[in-house]
Amino acid sequence: MKRVVLLLVALAVVAALFVPMGASDPPTVAVERGDTLGGLAKTAGVSVAELREWNGIDGDLIHVGQELATGPSGPGKPAWMVLRDRFAPPDEERRWAGILGWLVRNAEALDADGAGRILAFLADEPLDVRGRGVAGLLALARAWVPPVPTGSCAVPKPTQRYRPSGIQGTRLVGMDDSEWTVTELRSWRALFWEGRKMRHCVSMYASRVKTGQCSIWSLRRNGARVLTVEVRNRARDIVQIRGHCNRRATDEERTVLAAWADRAGLSL
Repeated sequence: MKRVVLLLVALAVVAALFVPMGASDPPTVAVERGDTLGGLAKTAGVSVAELREWNGIDGDLIHVGQELATGPSGPGKPAWMVLRDRFAPPDEERRWAGILGWLVRNAEALDADGAGRILAFLADEPLDVRGRGVAGLLALARAWVPPVPTGSCAVPKPTQRYRPSGIQGTRLVGMDDSEWTVTELRSWRALFWEGRKMRHCVSMYASRVKTGQCSIWSLRRNGARVLTVEVRNRARDIVQIRGHCNRRATDEERTVLAAWADRAGLSL
């Protein structure tokens, strides 16, 4: 009897990962001159048979301008795929497959709440679950503070982009020949990854960026993230400067920001 109960718990955990989330139209591609069904299938990462099925094609004949579905239509993706696509870069697909396997192997020691906490935690923390025990990972998940508000707050689409603020970024070369760049973050995904890498909550400013109240900028040295900067667009004021884990800017970093502010007509 105990084995049956444990098996049901494991199946419940796995089933929760495959609950469809929201209706969605299939992705499409327009056929261009020189395209073939096989080439389009390879680019989309699907099989020729799947392309035929999704588009009602019997043979291999396609024509220029034809709109082809490169994915199935239906009630939506499995929940774990939505989570992966929203929070993980494409090169983490293997990691998420490993997480799913870990949940199945440890289903006996997890309930629905524990599995949910661990999934949310791993969406934000790039940990490798291999060799980790349930108790230790669950303790980390319970101590973790989500960077994005939950509850009634809607999570923006990962493809959501924002209008440019009209403020110019810059590129500067330091005395030691280091390259400094200031770049505007103009998508929700860019805000999310800035917050994740810098260990702060800048993604919570997405609604303000969307309405044009402020713009968020990333100061980088030789391509590495150094500071995240908030600018009030109308007043053209730099109002927040945060480094990794919300540390304060160094004198050198403030000198670079001052040079940018002077060029862009901002007050610091």
